Amino acid sequence: MSDAHFAVQSVGEIMRRGRVIIGDVIDGSVKAGMWVSLPGDKDHGAWRVAAVEFADNPSRNESHVALVLVDAPPLQQLRQLLPPGTKVVVANRPSQ
Repeated sequence: MSDAHFAVQSVGEIMRRGRVIIGDVIDGSVKAGMWVSLPGDKDHGAWRVAAVEFADNPSRNESHVALVLVDAPPLQQLRQLLPPGTKVVVANRPSQ
């Protein structure tokens, strides 16, 4: 499976589950066990995807994908790293 690209809409947290990135898959496929990273950013590493879920917002008639992350930075830091519109890479291996 080749790398996928994901557009971030928002970042949040699910109690007892961890931090999530909500957005849309631009191309490729994502699945649990893959790694999320910022292209060209070696300082912040990669975060493993624990689960891929639907993130529906019926009041806005929107449907997105949520990537539940393992060992992601604290929520406030993750929000600074991934503002809305950020494009991330989702790969089978962590970026080197």
